[in-house]
Amino acid sequence: MRQPLIVENDAKFADIDPASVKLRSSHPVAVPLSIARDLLPIAHSLRPHLFVNTTDREFITSDDPVVLHNQFCEGITHDGVNGWNCSGIQAFLPISARKLIVLYDHNTYVISQSGPDVHSSKLTREFDVAQLNSLQILNAHKNIYFAGRTGVKKTVTHCEKLSVQRPSERSTFVETEAIENTNGTSSAILCTFQHPLPIKLRVSKIRIKKHVKKIPLRDRSTMYRVDALM
Repeated sequence: MRQPLIVENDAKFADIDPASVKLRSSHPVAVPLSIARDLLPIAHSLRPHLFVNTTDREFITSDDPVVLHNQFCEGITHDGVNGWNCSGIQAFLPISARKLIVLYDHNTYVISQSGPDVHSSKLTREFDVAQLNSLQILNAHKNIYFAGRTGVKKTVTHCEKLSVQRPSERSTFVETEAIENTNGTSSAILCTFQHPLPIKLRVSKIRIKKHVKKIPLRDRSTMYRVDALM
C-alpha cells in the first residue's frame, strides 16, 4: 500500500516522514482468507480449460504463478480490468512443464478443444507456449522456475529479453479531492487498481468472440460478467 497518500494529510503524522513508514498487517494470511468465501463462487463461474504442451519448449512457473490477465481489455490503463468478475478475465496457472490450466470468461472467449465434452487441447506451436511463459516472466515477484529438461537456452534468453519490460509498479493509487468535514478535518477516498501486464496475448487456441470484439475499447472496462453476479 502506498503510505504517503494515507498519512501525508493526517495531522497526527505531521512530524513523520511518510516515505519512512511501512504499513504491515500482523496477520497477512487473514486478509485473503477473509474474502475467500465471496471470491470462490465468482471464480467458480469461470470455465476451465487444460492446455497440454507437446512442443520442445517447457512451461515455466514463478513465485507468483496465478496470473490474472484480460485479453479483451488490453490497452486499458486508466482503470482496473483484472477483477474476477470483470468481463474478459482470464487466470493462468501452469501445473507442470507440460500442462497449464486456464480459467476464462466463456461469454467473451472461445477456446479450441479436442472434443465437445473434453475441456482440453494440445499446443503444438512453440509461439503459443512462449506467450504463456511470458505471463509468468512479467508477473513473477522475483523468481522463475522451470524443469530444464528441454529448451533451457530458449527459456533463459526469453527471461533476459523480457526482464526490461517487467513493470516496476503493478498498482496505481488514486485519491479523490478532499472534502472538508464539519469537525474541521478533511477526508478523501483512496482507491487502487492493478495495471495489466505489458503484453498482447496471442495464443492461437484462444479467440475473442466476434460479437464481443465489436464493443468499443472505451466501454469494456465497465462491463461485468453476468453469470458471476447471479
